[in-house]
This record gives sequence, C-alpha cells and structure tokens, in this order.
Amino acid sequence: MKFHYLDIGAANNNREAEWNLYVPEATYSLFEPDPVAFEKLRNLRGKNIGNVLEVALGSTPVLKSFNICKKRELSSFLQPNYEIVNRYPDRERWQIESTQKMKVETLDEQLPTIGPIDFIKLDTQGTELDILRGATLALQNVIALQVEVEFIELYKTQPLFDEVFRFLYSLNFELWDLTTIYRYGRDKLDRSGQSAFADALFFRPPEEINATFGSHERDEKLLKLSLISKVYGKKDMYDLCKNLQSNI
Repeated sequence: MKFHYLDIGAANNNREAEWNLYVPEATYSLFEPDPVAFEKLRNLRGKNIGNVLEVALGSTPVLKSFNICKKRELSSFLQPNYEIVNRYPDRERWQIESTQKMKVETLDEQLPTIGPIDFIKLDTQGTELDILRGATLALQNVIALQVEVEFIELYKTQPLFDEVFRFLYSLNFELWDLTTIYRYGRDKLDRSGQSAFADALFFRPPEEINATFGSHERDEKLLKLSLISKVYGKKDMYDLCKNLQSNI
C-alpha cells in the first residue's frame, strides 16, 4: 500500500516516531521556501524521502516578498503583528532581518510532480488558508490534515482558526482534535498563558468515504484513515474505520 505524506513548511521536519511505527511504508514529500532550511532538508537521506522542493505555495501564482525573521522558523509572507507579539517575552525573535522575492505556486500545480496525497501537515506561519485555497484538486484525495491554526493575530491580516475551520468544513473535513495547544504567557513563555495557536487535526468522515468511493479505493482509504488514527491515538476513529471495513 502506498501512502503519501505531504509536509508543507517542513523546516523542522519533525515526523513523530508513531508515523514510522504505524505507517512504515509512507513516502514523505517536503515543501520549504526558506533557502537555508531547504538546504538542510535537501541533504536528508532515506528510502521514505520523496520530493524535497524549494517551492512557496499559495492560492494563486504570484511574486511575493518573504519576510525572514530573526528566528527563522517565524519567517512568513505575512508581516509580524508587532502590536500583538510585543505583548510577550522574547519579542525580538519576530524582527524582520531581510526580505526575499519568491515565486508562489499552487499545490494543485505541483500534483503532476508529486502525485496524489493522503495526508497533509501544514505549518506556514499564517498562510495556511491561502495554501489550502490553491489545493482544491489535491484535497479531493486527502483523508486527513494537521494544520497549524491561530487564535490571535500574530501576523497582520492572517486568517484565524474560524476561517480555516469553515473552509475545510465546506470540503467535508471534520475537526477531530486540537492535538497541541501553544500558550503565551505575558511574563514568560511558560505555556501556561493565553492560547495563541494549535495543531488542528481534521479527518474526512469515514461514513463519507464509505458512501463515496468504489470498493477498492474505499477499502484502501479506510485502512489509511485507521492507521492515521493509530498515529494520533484516536481509538474512536480507528474503531469506526474497522467497523465499516468489517461490514463491507
């Protein structure tokens, strides 16, 4: 069984051990526009690393300025919202040190190169919804996503959680969990303060998969969704998938 994991904003490339345990056959495609992070990713080795692409993604092809922050993991096509981030400690990490013009493409344009996608992990510092809007064809095959979502406007004009939720809900993805919530304290970054952002886990409902796809594709997707459920420890979803498979 082939399984395609797409990591957009792959700078840290932190694939959990559970993925290798439960989905050992997964192939990983990595997108990273930051040239420094891309060089590190390009040197990765392993049979499960597929495409490693220095490509910036968005909703439409365009030339945009990429803001490189003092802490490179905070770099974004959006500008930091200093009115907000200055409330918190270590605010200098948001300082823009340089900008770089980059060509933005859509994920749908990349499909001939990377092929169908089963799972997407998306972490791009405020541009997640813009990328999803350029991926409507790609999302037709996707069965689950982990998307970073914000509850406060860390970047100017960025969409917040509710907009991302509504967009994915309109495509029949259901929010299953906020797997990690990151909190900012006003005095120190001790993760006990205000909820700032989170990793949101979205699943395509197994009932929809059961009703929509032909028998072979349906069985394979239910199996893949059950494996993703094991990665995240979601026994209820795992049981749903297995029950549907046993009733076919």
